[in-house]
Amino acid sequence: MTGAAVSYGLLGPLEIRVHDRPVNLSGHRERAIVGCLMLHAGEVVSADHLADAVWGHTPPPTSAVQIQACVAALRKRLAAAGVPEPRALLVTRRPGYVLSTESATVDLEEFRRLVELATTALRAGDAADAVTTFRQALDRWRGEPLQDVSTPLLDVAADRLTQEWLVAVEGRIEGELALGSDAELVPELVELVSRYPRRDRVRAHLMLALHRAGRQADALQAYQDGRRRLADELGLDPGQELRRLEQRILEGDSDLLVTAEPAATPSTALPVPRQLPADLSAFVGREEHVRSLLARLTPDDTRTAPTVLCLHGGGGIGKTALAVHLAHLARTSFPDGQVYASLGGTAGHRVDPSEVLAAFLRAFGIDGQAMPSGLEERAALYRSCVADRRVLVVLDDAADAAQVRPLLPPTSGCGVVVTSRPALTDLVSAHHTAVDTLDEDDALALLAGLVGDAQGDHGNDVAAGVVVDLCGRLPLAIRVIAAQVTATGRRGALARIANRLTDEHRRLDVLQTGDLAVRATLLLSWRSLDDDQRRLLRRLALLPRPDFPDWIGAPLLDTDEGTAHTLLDDLAAAHLVEDDGDDPAGGATYRLHELVRLVARERVEAEESQEDRTAAVSRVLRTWLGLAERADALIPHGRLPGDQPSAGVETPPEPAAAIDDDALAWLDASRHQLVAAAEFAAAVDPDLAALLTLRCDAYLGLRRYDDERIRMLERVGAMGATPDLQVRLLLALSSAYLQRGDEWRKVRAVTERAVEAAKATDDVRLEVAVGLERAYVAYHATEFDRAVTELRGLLPQAGEAGRDLHIRTLYRLGEALLEDDRYAEALPVFAAALAEQEEFGATRTRAQMLHDRAQTLLALDRLDEADEDLTEALAITGGIGDDNGSAVLRLGRAVVAARRGDWPAADELLADAAAYYRSSDHHAGLVVEALTIGRIESIRGNHDLAVRSAQRASRLAEESGVPMILRRARRALAEATAHAGEPA
Repeated sequence: MTGAAVSYGLLGPLEIRVHDRPVNLSGHRERAIVGCLMLHAGEVVSADHLADAVWGHTPPPTSAVQIQACVAALRKRLAAAGVPEPRALLVTRRPGYVLSTESATVDLEEFRRLVELATTALRAGDAADAVTTFRQALDRWRGEPLQDVSTPLLDVAADRLTQEWLVAVEGRIEGELALGSDAELVPELVELVSRYPRRDRVRAHLMLALHRAGRQADALQAYQDGRRRLADELGLDPGQELRRLEQRILEGDSDLLVTAEPAATPSTALPVPRQLPADLSAFVGREEHVRSLLARLTPDDTRTAPTVLCLHGGGGIGKTALAVHLAHLARTSFPDGQVYASLGGTAGHRVDPSEVLAAFLRAFGIDGQAMPSGLEERAALYRSCVADRRVLVVLDDAADAAQVRPLLPPTSGCGVVVTSRPALTDLVSAHHTAVDTLDEDDALALLAGLVGDAQGDHGNDVAAGVVVDLCGRLPLAIRVIAAQVTATGRRGALARIANRLTDEHRRLDVLQTGDLAVRATLLLSWRSLDDDQRRLLRRLALLPRPDFPDWIGAPLLDTDEGTAHTLLDDLAAAHLVEDDGDDPAGGATYRLHELVRLVARERVEAEESQEDRTAAVSRVLRTWLGLAERADALIPHGRLPGDQPSAGVETPPEPAAAIDDDALAWLDASRHQLVAAAEFAAAVDPDLAALLTLRCDAYLGLRRYDDERIRMLERVGAMGATPDLQVRLLLALSSAYLQRGDEWRKVRAVTERAVEAAKATDDVRLEVAVGLERAYVAYHATEFDRAVTELRGLLPQAGEAGRDLHIRTLYRLGEALLEDDRYAEALPVFAAALAEQEEFGATRTRAQMLHDRAQTLLALDRLDEADEDLTEALAITGGIGDDNGSAVLRLGRAVVAARRGDWPAADELLADAAAYYRSSDHHAGLVVEALTIGRIESIRGNHDLAVRSAQRASRLAEESGVPMILRRARRALAEATAHAGEPA
């Protein structure tokens, strides 16, 4: 701590203030050094980089001595200004210095923070707040950045800062335009266009302000001036947005004369994701890479395509660290969001770009109901979401160009950073950079930054050189060694580790070649662990994913949680596992670096028997099963036969408590882990995989993760579980196909397979469940007589098998009777089912039965009773998070209101439901919405609209391929055309 209130200013004349009094900065060299340190406040800046900042690339031989003298003189002035510990403010740290920010403020950091807040407000539609906050940010500027110091390196930095100032000014003007300003902005915009003639956004603001001020000719002249200048100087045309604005002015588009409405509320605006991983606290080196790549990445209005930077190189070389560091430096240039994905190119689990697109779309506010199912459809929606926005996309560990292409944004305002081992030369428009090992100075700087001052004796200079050389100057290897040094806390530890490295290389001699250097270095760290620490690290490599929750050590080692947590903390302290933060449900998570994981996997295969490895994995999978069972039991849904808790499964207390508090939130946070565990278990224990898959099924169906649900059921179902589990998997798969609505052709085949599999089980409950599913398929095929006959014949057997199955059989019978227009017969069946079901509480099944009974009552003109059932059902679906069910029920209540003549209520209910369905890609739901609109418009007497709605329902029903849905749509169309006086 410095013990003084210190502020650094570089957005104007360079200044350091202590207790609000300026510190005198004398001479060009000192100002250049201070300016460079301020630009990298809180980071190590090497003496060589400081020399470049002062003298360029040809520093004098005495540059190091002159820098030391300047630093010493500055520390004296800081002490005189009231800083009690100037060495704690201006810190010596090999191979240079750090300007500490521990108790200091930096005007640049404050500016960037405020710009980020203002941009978020602008995108959310709060123009007034955005303008206020942009003004606060711009108030941090006192003039030109680094105004009183000029060197080639600092001039480049000043230009970059000026671009950030200009982005903020553009944002402030955009907000003022949205608030109705126009003529008063013209003088400022004319001056800005004169200073920055190639900035399309500034010119667009000027054109709009002139047009709104009644100066259409001047607005068009401003466009022509810019077009001619771009053509003369660069041979380019203006950007698409500017061309579109000119066309709208020529056409007299009246919308341009209307200021933006006070608007899109934050809830309706697209979210602004901030997904970048944390930047490294000790990132050093690669200055030339960072400088040139950052210049390329910063958006430029003259570009016509997004900037794509591809970083390629060997494992552990530092590609991800460089990509993330670049992204953090550039993030203020991409105010509409930064998204990140690890593509698993070298980790043995290549991620499908369709899954990455789904994650990105969710980050931009697209929920599961609206998620397209195919890669091309998702890519198209993603391009629409990011078009004409400034979004930064970081794609880590790509396998090949084909994996990357669907993830590229379409417009020039976006930027992309890709890392991969091979060079992705198929991405011909990208800028490709080979990331090599650190040079010796940067490698030494990295080691010094990680080790700190504790090893600062002179003898360690030689040891550091030995360590860096024998580690092959690979960042990962250096970080591991530094972790060992800091973990000991003893003086001379670095020299002792250097000696051990030397001994190792007399035997192995592999630290100078590629990935072998990483392996050998990690084996050195391995040997510093005790037996229990090694066992845990080995077994972590058995897991299906590199990330894992903190409770997983106990089942891996078959030990208590306290011991496992201690060992995990030991591994984290040695940087052999990484803290991955908390998951959304509040649980701590960790991650194995892929190269650490590879070495650990080699060791577990060499040092542990197959029996021990299988037992460890099985304990973890059974723990996942216990947690999934606990969460599944708290989701109100109809259960498959055999859904009793598994014997002998214990659950760790922390995740168990999180489940008890909010089961759905825990499932949301753990979904990827559960899916990976189930699919991994298929190769270890097919029965365990089946149980885990079945315990995830209701959740995946409720949240509409249709792709993952069907993939799991298909994969696990193919692995040969016992007949009873096989039947349950097939029943769940049939249900999943029906819910997605585009797999009708597969439903009958799957059901018939379940019938055959059930014959080998000798299980009455499963036989009843299969009979129910077969009758349900007949119902969807419009074979109502067959469905009714089979269900009535099944009732006695269902009664013997259990009340839950008897209730479900009654419910399915009522559905079939209702759909066959046998209302008088259906009503007592629904009543019996609901009476029996009441003791089971407010489940999703009860809500569905209430809905269907309400439809029966509506057909019998018993409106009040129908509305009571729908209201009760809506309370249930709202309580369990069943948004789809709630939308269906609102449509039902809208029909009741229309039949009563309560049109305001009908329209409001219909609008609420339609808002949900219009964001949905669920065929059956869209058909129901269209049918309900037609039904209500027919009641209203608007028969033409009723016909059009029925026609839309018919088109959607044809796409679904489900006969029962198609029958409903065709009947509605026949009725609507008859009411409209047209031939049916």
